[in-house]
Amino acid sequence: MCANCTRLSEVLAAFSQRVGELTVPAAQPCHVDDTLLWAPKGRGNLVTGHHRDATTGEAYCGRPLDRPNPGTQPCAPCRRHWEESEALRQIQTLPLLRGQTASWAAQLRDVFHDTATVLEPGDAYTVFGCDQRHHVAQVLGRRHAGHIELLVYLDGEDRLSEARLRRERLITVERPDPTTARAASER
Repeated sequence: MCANCTRLSEVLAAFSQRVGELTVPAAQPCHVDDTLLWAPKGRGNLVTGHHRDATTGEAYCGRPLDRPNPGTQPCAPCRRHWEESEALRQIQTLPLLRGQTASWAAQLRDVFHDTATVLEPGDAYTVFGCDQRHHVAQVLGRRHAGHIELLVYLDGEDRLSEARLRRERLITVERPDPTTARAASER
């Protein structure tokens, strides 16, 4: 063996001996705090916070946002739009997803490992570091800037939540088999 191959085999042998000692860093939380208020970009009023619209990445009142701003009072237009949006989610989306997940165990599913970019409405996924199964209700449109933002149903907590994942994050995806889903919808 040449000197390069010898050195490479030594390094690989040392690595394989230390694999058991390696620890995986703690995963970033995937659920977004829906009640968190944000500060506007630039110098602005830091006493008033804004609700973030995950579909646009801006405040519900249209202002560009910079960073979380906890402990503030919500901006009136943002609060009104956020409350209307939450009410629609609770009235329309939540009961629909409860029904879909109730029949989830009886459906045939394709299970595979991939990155978060493959997620579609109707899929369920699990991610390392979170015990919950996340049922994707909606992809919120922002698939750029390194993250994907989702509206998910957490059946363990019976609630909707926004989730933000890095696009390259590895997840386990469960997707209903199209033939089973089509037969169930025809009944």
